[in-house]
Amino acid sequence: VAVHRANIMNTLGIHKTAELVVYAIRAGLVNVP
Repeated sequence: VAVHRANIMNTLGIHKTAELVVYAIRAGLVNVP
């Protein structure tokens, strides 16, 4: 899972896990209550 996440982050140009979470929320991939 870590390698897969790292590959996605490299593709998106994201360096921090928090940025990945924000990206997922903005893209509608995660539902926030």
